[in-house]
Amino acid sequence: MIGIATVERIHTTALARSLAREPSRRPVAGITTLGLLLLLPALLVVVVGMASVATSDAPDTTDVVVLAGAALFVGAIAAPGLLVLGVAVLRGRRNGRISRGRRTAHAVWQAAFYCHRCGLAFWPLSPAPGVPARQAFAPQHFRWFVWNAGDYANI
Repeated sequence: MIGIATVERIHTTALARSLAREPSRRPVAGITTLGLLLLLPALLVVVVGMASVATSDAPDTTDVVVLAGAALFVGAIAAPGLLVLGVAVLRGRRNGRISRGRRTAHAVWQAAFYCHRCGLAFWPLSPAPGVPARQAFAPQHFRWFVWNAGDYANI
């Protein structure tokens, strides 16, 4: 007996990438989970430290010195997790900026024509302010106009 297999594949050509209407979004969920996991040791140190301070009767040290040392120690342990969460926040902002400009960029992208023979794109009529009509552009310049309309050209 001969088996049957179905394979689904997405293939993007270099032309499609050069004429993209928006930059690709970067995933945020995995890196956020990693950041939270990296913060768990710091949380454990805080809990253990609070329990040990509550049960100790050390009269020779002041509370300020103990708190400063604990803050530095916990900060050092939490630093990698905080850095990873900072990257996740920046990715989220970038993705949000792309989502907000998507409608405008799509309108500019959709109004254009691509000439397969000469490899250039153009707009017969200007779809937005700052977009020149009846002028041919290379794919990378076309993409700049579209991304500029969506307000994410310099992301």
